[in-house]
Amino acid sequence: MTERFRRTDFGHLVIAVTFDDPKAYNKAWTLSVNARLAADTEMLEAVCNERLDSGQQHWIGRASDAQKSAVAVAPEVLAKYVGVYKGIYLRNPRTVEVTLSGGTLSVSVNGGPKQPIFPQSETNFSGTGLTYQFIRNDHGIATHVVEGHVAGDFKFVRQN
Repeated sequence: MTERFRRTDFGHLVIAVTFDDPKAYNKAWTLSVNARLAADTEMLEAVCNERLDSGQQHWIGRASDAQKSAVAVAPEVLAKYVGVYKGIYLRNPRTVEVTLSGGTLSVSVNGGPKQPIFPQSETNFSGTGLTYQFIRNDHGIATHVVEGHVAGDFKFVRQN
């Protein structure tokens, strides 16, 4: 096994692990993971254990931590993020529905329960164990959302 770590720029790291065992595999294969710096935060432990659930019960940190560090964002700005975003996550279709109620944005992934997310800046939100960054057009309307995972970022397109 060979591990390679490459810093592409400040805040981004590519980790490539190559498995080369002729007795076990027909040919060598490589797994790449994109990592990004989350300054002034605690490191999150990712525990999958081949479980069918999300594994979030193992994560360190709570939604209240994101709420404590939340910044104020005007309700009219939040309203421009509401919508349905679709894309592919780990080769599977994924739908992220963003709603606004009582001045708080919430996300529902693939029809699951609504979970509040809290603004860390005008376009960056957290609170579910994942991060959400809204990409806006010239009118401030979100056209995409980037869902940040330990395994990397996944970009979803707004549908409505």
